[in-house]
Amino acid sequence: MTSRALFCVLILALLAAPLSAADTIKLLNGSEIAGVRVLTETYSEISYRKPRVNAPQTVKSSDVLEVIYGSTSPDYREAQAKLAEGGLIDAASYYDLAGRDDGNSAHLRAKALIEAADILEQTRNPADALPVYDRLLQQWPDTRHLARALVGRGKSLLYLGQTAEAEAAFTKLLSEATSKSLGERWIMEGEYYALLVKEAAGDTATALKDYADLRSRAGSTWPGIANKCALRIGRVHLGQGDTTKAMSLFEAIIDGRIGTENDIVASAFNGRGHCFFATAQAYLASADKHAASGNSDRSGIAREDAVASFREARLDFLRVVVSFSHVLDQQAEALYWAAQCFLNVDDHDAMRQAGRLLRKCQLEYPTSKWGKLAAQN
Repeated sequence: MTSRALFCVLILALLAAPLSAADTIKLLNGSEIAGVRVLTETYSEISYRKPRVNAPQTVKSSDVLEVIYGSTSPDYREAQAKLAEGGLIDAASYYDLAGRDDGNSAHLRAKALIEAADILEQTRNPADALPVYDRLLQQWPDTRHLARALVGRGKSLLYLGQTAEAEAAFTKLLSEATSKSLGERWIMEGEYYALLVKEAAGDTATALKDYADLRSRAGSTWPGIANKCALRIGRVHLGQGDTTKAMSLFEAIIDGRIGTENDIVASAFNGRGHCFFATAQAYLASADKHAASGNSDRSGIAREDAVASFREARLDFLRVVVSFSHVLDQQAEALYWAAQCFLNVDDHDAMRQAGRLLRKCQLEYPTSKWGKLAAQN
């Protein structure tokens, strides 16, 4: 074979070989660094190389929204496919496998582990999530996902009732976010979760004041954090019977839910459902009062208003059941109260629908407060 023929064969082989897909670094300001190869990721910076540029370049991790990898691994891709199908636990298993694969880059393994751990935490499997967070933090203590792992670890401990350990995790988050310049967002996240522990410990008055302050500081820059604070304030007001204040906060979250975590939005819908339910009960009390005084017309109007409010409440609870089915810690509450709404309207088949929801609540969430109440109905 002549040298020219050999050269042509080599060129054709190169053209036929699959090219490694490029990575994309998306920034918080809305821009992106596309067509690059990510080399390393730490909590301080991401290093990458552009085509035909020898020297690596860097970007601060605190300026990065996410990294989209052009080339991953079969397990990682299978995890993404399972996630798209709604198979959360299967997705977590495949991400975990990708995180254990020595053939993957360190940053891909770290990304796979944080995804696996977060899925387990969000599906309320904290005992399974904790060791994955710990493995990530032990293997890659300088990971870009440091703050995210500390949040998830603290939340898992809180779900397990280990309040002191959770408080320590959130205190470490706040300390690390400050000392390692992880960004304003993570400082505020640390403050928020410290307040959540304070509220859980019973210091409601102080927590309310500090939630309001943090919400004001987060503002439109960090709407997700502002909405978290609004939710906790709304839930406290709801518990105190002030449905007017609670309603305005829940509606603000629902109206501005873009960029807010699904569990916060689902809880806001449940909260607004409770406000509508309380309004319906107030109308029923008014109807009984008018009926007792012999004013049947006003009693009838009040009862119609009550039914309308029960239906509004039902829509919110059912939205959580249907549209936020993956937010497991809100499901039992939504199922139980959607059933109560059905029991208070005269719609066709209302009793059967209420029974179906109560059975589902009882069978799927038997140890929850709402599951136990459903068993009594």
